[in-house]
Amino acid sequence: MTVTGGIAGVHNRLVVREDGTYTTTSKTGAERSGRMSPAELAELRRALKRADFARLPSTATGSPVMDGFTYRITHAGHTVTTDDTAEVPRLREVIAALPER
Repeated sequence: MTVTGGIAGVHNRLVVREDGTYTTTSKTGAERSGRMSPAELAELRRALKRADFARLPSTATGSPVMDGFTYRITHAGHTVTTDDTAEVPRLREVIAALPER
């Protein structure tokens, strides 16, 4: 997932691997690594399945908002771009299940 926008011009990237290890990179290039617990990883997998991620539209955005955030999420070769105003609860569950960004 890549998160961009906001008043500070955020550009953060999060990569979660199949085994639950993850790396975050900030716009300054600072990296942080970690590992999701088995329960956290299971919840992320459930959220992706509930969202039927492969069938979500490639773009799921609402009305533009000044200084809002844009999220670009890729899973199993499918990318979805969304923002703070999108009304896609299943996608919000996926974002909430990701490690702290």
